[in-house]
Amino acid sequence: MDWLAGGLELIACWLIGSRVRSAFLIGLAGNLAWVAYVLTTGSARGLLLVCVPMAVINIRNYHNWGTNAG
Repeated sequence: MDWLAGGLELIACWLIGSRVRSAFLIGLAGNLAWVAYVLTTGSARGLLLVCVPMAVINIRNYHNWGTNAG
């Protein structure tokens, strides 16, 4: 699960740099995979401090991608 989560995060970062809107959804999937990893293993609970807010940010950024929000 951790390999999947890390891979999704890397792909999302690459695609954001290529200006691909769906990258935020891939990043969200990576964040959710990290949360699932923490909840199933009980380890690396500090990841939740990053992954939960980043999931919200990915949703926000996906929503705002095509608007003039700012």
